[in-house]
Amino acid sequence: MLGAARATCSTRAGRISGGCMADPILVVERLEKRFGGNRAVDGASFEVERGSITGLIGPNGAGKTPLFNMIAGAMPCDGGTITFAGERIDGLRSDQ
Repeated sequence: MLGAARATCSTRAGRISGGCMADPILVVERLEKRFGGNRAVDGASFEVERGSITGLIGPNGAGKTPLFNMIAGAMPCDGGTITFAGERIDGLRSDQ
C-alpha cells in the first residue's frame, strides 16, 4: 500500500474553522506491515476527525485489510504508531 495522504487542516491551533475539529479521534503514523519480503502496508499515515465519516478504498492487494486489522488490534504492526482518543493503541491485543 502506498503511504496514504495525510488529511489535515491548515493550522493545528484553531482547527475549528473550516469544519475541522480540535483533536482527531484516530491518528495513524508511518504504519508498516510486511509478510516475508512483501510490504503490505508501507508508511501509511492519516487522521480521522471526531464525528467524521471515513472510508478506505484501493485495489485488491493494496493493504486495506492488514491496515484495518492492525488498527483493530487483530494483527501486530511492524512499524509506526496508532493513537485512538489520545491513547497509543499499537501493541495492544484486540480484547484490550
